[in-house]
Amino acid sequence: MYPCFKGCTALESVTLSKKLSILPSGLFSGCTKLKSIEIPTSVTEVKAYAFEDCSSLTTIELPKRVTQLGYFVFRGCSSLKTLIIRGNIEEVSSRNVNEQRFGTIPEQVTIYCQPEQVETIQKYFSGTVLPLDMYQPDAESVSAKEYTDPATKVVYTYDTNGTTATVKAGY
Repeated sequence: MYPCFKGCTALESVTLSKKLSILPSGLFSGCTKLKSIEIPTSVTEVKAYAFEDCSSLTTIELPKRVTQLGYFVFRGCSSLKTLIIRGNIEEVSSRNVNEQRFGTIPEQVTIYCQPEQVETIQKYFSGTVLPLDMYQPDAESVSAKEYTDPATKVVYTYDTNGTTATVKAGY
């Protein structure tokens, strides 16, 4: 699929086919008014630059089947606040590739991911990374939440007002 929506500055929302498995490189790059998108559960890969400069997106949820994430996917998404990664993104050995994947995500974003990926993503991302279990889409009045990863015994404490996130060592 050619990046047919690239530069469509009037596009505000889109519905994708439930049969789609890959979001091609640059698919929505430069769609500055794109506010919402529901990525189908059939998608397994998001290629490079797919959402680059989508400056009106505030939340993106990658379905569980997404295991491949290209570089610079969210670069320039200046309004993005929440990135939910439901699956396990395959780790690559190249530090440079990982920095291009996660290091270009705006730092105001909170990334929610599988608990076993928190530390890996945090190495390359300067914002907040929390386990998926802590994601509360409508939580405004909750002051704090704590989560202990049963496998690693790492304790995560997060102030849901967005002011504090702490990762403590296990017992």
